[in-house]
Amino acid sequence: MTTSLTPQERALAAIYDQIPGIVFYIRVEEDGQFRLLSVTPTGLETAGLTRQQIEGLPLQDVIPPAARRT
Repeated sequence: MTTSLTPQERALAAIYDQIPGIVFYIRVEEDGQFRLLSVTPTGLETAGLTRQQIEGLPLQDVIPPAARRT
């Protein structure tokens, strides 16, 4: 699934591409679900996914259950 980004979201996503470490840029949907808009390159590498695979996914589809807070 992909999601349309606003100009502001695209600008922030470009900044995230320059940040070392793992940083997620997410949007909170009306239903309270967190959706990934952008991830730093280190985050993509750690998840083993490409930008096209990860952008627009619900956060719980990317974060392994063992790494989530309960």
